[in-house]
Amino acid sequence: MPALYQVDVKDVPADHAVLTKALRVIGKMPLQRSAEIATFLQANGGGTVAAGIERSVADHIVGELGKASLKATVSETSVSTPMTCSPEAAESFRWTSTRQLVSG
Repeated sequence: MPALYQVDVKDVPADHAVLTKALRVIGKMPLQRSAEIATFLQANGGGTVAAGIERSVADHIVGELGKASLKATVSETSVSTPMTCSPEAAESFRWTSTRQLVSG
């Protein structure tokens, strides 16, 4: 299996509109979804925006983010299925007192 990569945003700009627009370009996603991801990245000081992708795709994403003055890096990943950032995933599941993961 060929190596797969992920893209991590390291330096999140204060301008929410710039980040939202950049995410819309690379993810071809609706405005509301890109705004939610932008808010998540700003609140957490960055994060992984895509994983399980080929190197050429990862490099393209980093290039597009760079055009918007965002600093992002490419690194190898163990994720084998292509995916994008999903902040709501953390809100969809929770741990019970008996350490079981349940949908919330």
